[in-house]
This record gives sequence, structure tokens and C-alpha cells, in this order.
Amino acid sequence: MKIVPCENWVFFEAKMVTKIGRLELPDTAQRREESVMVLEVGPNVKKIKKGERIVIAFRDVVNHGKAEDGVMQGFVREEDVIAKID
Repeated sequence: MKIVPCENWVFFEAKMVTKIGRLELPDTAQRREESVMVLEVGPNVKKIKKGERIVIAFRDVVNHGKAEDGVMQGFVREEDVIAKID
């Protein structure tokens, strides 16, 4: 199944931090990495391309399903992207 975002939405994948060193974190303490990978972009997205790593404002994220295997997927609007990582 291919997901194609509408308008100015960006579809991304973020890895969850589940361990610190050898310590396994409980579900309530797990958090997302600071940067995420862009999987797809909507037709009106101008500044971001598929495959780039970006930093986003997680307060405006629309989650896509449950995080499985330490990976979370979601949608964010282009204007909520804080930075691109080279």
C-alpha cells in the first residue's frame, strides 16, 4: 500500500528511542528521535523532498497507526518542519 499525502502534508517515519545503553526503557519513557525521515510529500510541498532528514514540531503531528518495532509513522504540514538536516 502506497501512501500519498494531500496538499502540503509530509509523511514521515521516526525511530523510537527504546534503550539507553543497555537499559531497556518502559513504554511510558520511550521517546522519538529528534530527526525523522521523509517517506512521501504532497503535491504542494515545495521545500522538502522524499528521502530527506528533517526536524519537526511534534506537537502538530498526526500519527498513522501504532508504533511497531520501534518505528512510528505520521503526517505533518510543511510549515511545521523546523529544519532540514544535510
